[in-house]
Amino acid sequence: MATLTNPFVAVVDQINGFPQRPHSLYFKQLSPGIQERYRVKKVKMYITLQKALEQVGKILEPDEKIVNMMPITNENGSTAATSGVMGMYAAKTATATDYIKEQDSLRDNRLLIFTDRRMIFFVVIEFIDDPTVYYSYYYDRIPALKLKQHKQSIPTDNHRPWRRNVLHWYTLDFQTTDKRVFTEILNADNADLFKRNLLMIPKMTEIEVTDRVKRRSKFDFAMSNVNFSIWSGNGMLIVGGVLLFLLVILPKLVTYFLK
Repeated sequence: MATLTNPFVAVVDQINGFPQRPHSLYFKQLSPGIQERYRVKKVKMYITLQKALEQVGKILEPDEKIVNMMPITNENGSTAATSGVMGMYAAKTATATDYIKEQDSLRDNRLLIFTDRRMIFFVVIEFIDDPTVYYSYYYDRIPALKLKQHKQSIPTDNHRPWRRNVLHWYTLDFQTTDKRVFTEILNADNADLFKRNLLMIPKMTEIEVTDRVKRRSKFDFAMSNVNFSIWSGNGMLIVGGVLLFLLVILPKLVTYFLK
C-alpha cells in the first residue's frame, strides 16, 4: 500500500507493470490539498526514476536484461543505515537537490534491481548524484542466502487484547564469493517478489536458500553478521550485569547483613 508521504513504492510498482495497490481509507479521508501534493510527488518521482534507469542502462552488460525491481524504504525495510546520523546526505548536484526538495527524502529510498545475471543495488539519492555509486551481486557468486520469515502478534484493540493481528517480515542476508555482504529487512510483499525471482530467474534457481547466515570465514561471520552482533551485544550486557552484581552489589549486601 502506498504511504501518505512517500510514493516510491507505488512508482516502482508502476514501472514494474504490477497492479497498483489501493490507497487506504485514511488516505481517502485526507484533504484534497494533501492528496494533490502526494500526486505531484508521485509524478516527479516517476520522472526521477526514469532518468535513473537511463543511467542503469549504461552500466548493463551487452544483452543483460532487467527483470523487475524491488523498492526498499524506511517504511518497509530496515532503517539501521538510512535514518538518524546514518541517513544524512549532502547533495552534490542540482538534480539531487531538487529530489530532496520534491520528495522530502534523503537516504531512505533504495532500489534493488534484478537482471538476468545479477542484483544491482543503490540508494536513489546517491545514484542520481553519482551513477557510479551502486553495488552488483552476481547470482553465480552467491552460493547461499538467508531468507527467513519472522512474525509478531500485536493487539488490534486495547480493550479486547485477544483480538490480534500477525505481522510478517523477512531477513535477507548473503555474502558473495568476492566477499560482498548484503543484509536487509523485507516486508511480505518484497519477500514474495524475491521468492518469485528465485523461481523464475534461471541463475537464481541455483542459489541455496537457508534460514541461517552463511559466511566464508569465522571472521566474516563475526564482523558482518547483524544477528551475531546483536546477540554478542546482549551477551556482553548480561555478563556485565552479572559481574557488576558479583563484584560490587553482592559484597555490599554481605557486609550489610553481617553487621
